[in-house]
Amino acid sequence: MLHTILVPLDGSAFAETALPTAFHLARRDDADVLVVRVHEPALPVTRTRGARVVDPTLDQVLRWNADLVAMATHSRGGVERLLLGSVADKVLRESDRALLLWNPLETES
Repeated sequence: MLHTILVPLDGSAFAETALPTAFHLARRDDADVLVVRVHEPALPVTRTRGARVVDPTLDQVLRWNADLVAMATHSRGGVERLLLGSVADKVLRESDRALLLWNPLETES
């Protein structure tokens, strides 16, 4: 049973496609939906000298007391993920919360 569903949004319409599913699940379990605005800091990789970039926004999102994180993903893979990175991949690797990834492009027919 879910109590709190966290939906991280970056201001794009694409990210907001996770909201209907999150609200549906919240109604089913009488849970709260916590919508947070997130972004990745624009730090050039050349300035980090290979060190891991700490993303305080992502870190803050991962500390919310949510049972589920619901977010949209582009489902990038291979070289595209290597070049562009993946926020969903970071959340998946760093969070101990259940994660629901939603790709609206795959559900269109």
